[in-house]
Amino acid sequence: MGNSAARPTVAFGMALSDSQAFERLLATLDWVVAGSRRHGRFTAWPVRPEASRSVVVYVRSGRVTLSLDASEDSAASTCSGELEAGDIAIAAGRVGVQLRGEADTDVIVTELTPARGSAAVASSFPELLFVRGFAEEEPAIAGLAASMGKDTCDASRLGDATVCARIATTIVAATLRAWSERGCAASTWLAEARDPYVARAISAIHDEPGRAWTVGELATVATMSRSGFAQRFRELVGQSPASYLAGVRMNSAMEHLEREGFTVAETAHLLGYDSEDGFSRAFRRHVGLTPSAWRRERNAAAV
Repeated sequence: MGNSAARPTVAFGMALSDSQAFERLLATLDWVVAGSRRHGRFTAWPVRPEASRSVVVYVRSGRVTLSLDASEDSAASTCSGELEAGDIAIAAGRVGVQLRGEADTDVIVTELTPARGSAAVASSFPELLFVRGFAEEEPAIAGLAASMGKDTCDASRLGDATVCARIATTIVAATLRAWSERGCAASTWLAEARDPYVARAISAIHDEPGRAWTVGELATVATMSRSGFAQRFRELVGQSPASYLAGVRMNSAMEHLEREGFTVAETAHLLGYDSEDGFSRAFRRHVGLTPSAWRRERNAAAV
């Protein structure tokens, strides 16, 4: 199962139903290989990439533990993970990474520099992004990952740099796809990867769904003009800021009603509705049932 270590800041995820947007995102990726080496029979090895470089670690055999080389007062210092043969990980590169392996560990470590749209995507990565069982899910691309290293990327043949960059970009794209399909990306990650400014507004909505947000206030959070923000938001998310806010509120409402046991009136108040009736009408438009009827149906299904 895939896994990811949480970033110290808010992470955004993607709606996998927006497949066209994800395809457009992958199409913008372009990575230049700054270095790729195969490491075998080691017990510890530090990876300290230069600024703006990301690191891909593919385990050919054995077992390796990755941990962030961060200060103790940083939330990132708690990020770590253990990988086995056929697993892959991407480190964002904002801090160094420590690799510790058994005597028979054999790994490929590749440092990448983002080009074109890859810079925005790299900035949205969690500190460590894991996909376990990558070789089983993507055997052909895992074969490419296993072939990286000096033999593939030593620039000894004409066009090696370009070929190696294409291979690395394919590996990263497949890793992101598997990571996202497994639900490891947070729910609006795609928006952040494509536009970090709009992502600030999305984060604000999720942080305070009960606030009476206006388009102007959200545009201010995004440091954009009102009209430019509204247009860019619709392009990225596929709906207006008001519709997105309503959807976030309804998802929060279902959480409050079912899991937290709040009353309809309490839920309406928490989510910024002036009256219980107004909340109930909005809930019914979104879900198809009143809040009370929806909760009764959920309780009956659970029994």
